[in-house]
Amino acid sequence: MTLESDHPMEEKLVRIRESLGCPKGKSDCSGCESLTGDCRSMVNFEYNVIELFDLMLRRFSKEEELMHLIDARRGRDSQFESHKESHADMMRQVSELFAVDHPSHLKIKTICNLIDYWLYEHVPTHDVLLQGVGTRI
Repeated sequence: MTLESDHPMEEKLVRIRESLGCPKGKSDCSGCESLTGDCRSMVNFEYNVIELFDLMLRRFSKEEELMHLIDARRGRDSQFESHKESHADMMRQVSELFAVDHPSHLKIKTICNLIDYWLYEHVPTHDVLLQGVGTRI
């Protein structure tokens, strides 16, 4: 089993972000000129939260399975605790969005910031350590 860069996942994350109509670095909705549609539509919001949660669940499960195999092969305790903690924190943030009655700007911004973090901070600092590392299962 190996973990390589997942371009379809990255493309889905970018599509989710774009469908919410929050350009990178945008701090609020005032004056937003997004042409992507109604970012505050509850249907759009719920769909994106579910899709984001599903992406995280599938990707993080694959990564954590690989981490476990690497630890077992090396015969030592996990060196990936901060990576797993990052996964748990992101999953917690998305889980909290399931309780939203109306997608406010703050909730939309939470998703946008989370996707930005995943793509531009988590992948380069955590996931890159797993790419190309393989083990047979």
